[in-house]
Amino acid sequence: SNVQLLFYRKDVFKKLGISPPKTWNEFNKSSKKIVENTDLKAIAPYYQSGNNGQNIYMWATYLWGNNGAIFDKNMKPIFNNKQGVEATNEYINLLKKGYAPKGSVQFAEQDARTNFKQGRSAMWIGWWWVYSDFNASDSAKDVKDNVGVVPMPSWDNGKKVSNVSTFP
Repeated sequence: SNVQLLFYRKDVFKKLGISPPKTWNEFNKSSKKIVENTDLKAIAPYYQSGNNGQNIYMWATYLWGNNGAIFDKNMKPIFNNKQGVEATNEYINLLKKGYAPKGSVQFAEQDARTNFKQGRSAMWIGWWWVYSDFNASDSAKDVKDNVGVVPMPSWDNGKKVSNVSTFP
């Protein structure tokens, strides 16, 4: 099983006097501070579906944490409701607000992971098993042994959620 987490650069957060975000509102405030006070992007997200739809996992965390759902009890799509639109806007705002690299519109999960591993972004959302990769000898010196991990942020009025994916 793979659990989705928020990875962050401990040195960047310490330097800026910010704590890892617990809510998306805190995430946005931290992201703004990071891009205004460093040469980094706040996060390396992924928008391409080319890697088994990994982008849906990131977006779904926004949706579910906003008390939204993809389907109703009759399996009819309902993600185009208020919660779904808000979740989609937040996901897209990573680009619109300049928190994410412009090129991340073309990132699959591995591209975003590489961006973080190379020390170009301060945060990354992904699977628990990547922690060891970020601490491998081929990681940027500012990344290796400098990565913190916290649960996914939630909306101020939302529930705490994280994707858990199991592969047989």
